[in-house]
Amino acid sequence: VERTWIDYMPPTVTKLSKLEFSRARRWILTQGLENMKALREAYGAQLIKGGVKVAREIGELQQLQELYLYVDEEPEEEFLSALGSSLSKTCALRSLHLQCSNSTLDCLLHVSSPPPLLRRLTMEGPMSRFPDWISSLKHLVEFSMKRTRLAGDQLLDSLCKLPSLQSIELGPRSCRDLEL
Repeated sequence: VERTWIDYMPPTVTKLSKLEFSRARRWILTQGLENMKALREAYGAQLIKGGVKVAREIGELQQLQELYLYVDEEPEEEFLSALGSSLSKTCALRSLHLQCSNSTLDCLLHVSSPPPLLRRLTMEGPMSRFPDWISSLKHLVEFSMKRTRLAGDQLLDSLCKLPSLQSIELGPRSCRDLEL
């Protein structure tokens, strides 16, 4: 439904246990997401206030390969930890796009073991520091970040360790320094 005028997916979409692809303009993730065991691609997904339980359910989606997630949640420790823990469990994930406006991407600091097959990573939003685990992503081919406001040396020191990296995109306000 991504090219329609339909703005929101109904919460009952979580009953579609065999659904593999979800492309929507907006899909506010609700409890029951863990029932979607066949889900491989989720575009337009949003986590909103009170999404701690739903953030935990993302880790139950063992077939998930592509996740485009917009986070509109207060940067509370419980939420950041829950989302980071879930991302650690997504072993099939190959493409991750995280975007936030009212929150922080510090959930990435709570990832204990990164998705081992990750090939594309996009981060859009503020964060306090660059996650250490990114330098261990041996299959990462594309990296992009915007509005993270990180120090340039944090960024390049980690990215230089990635053996498969082919593309780096640094968007607006990705670095707080004037040079790398």
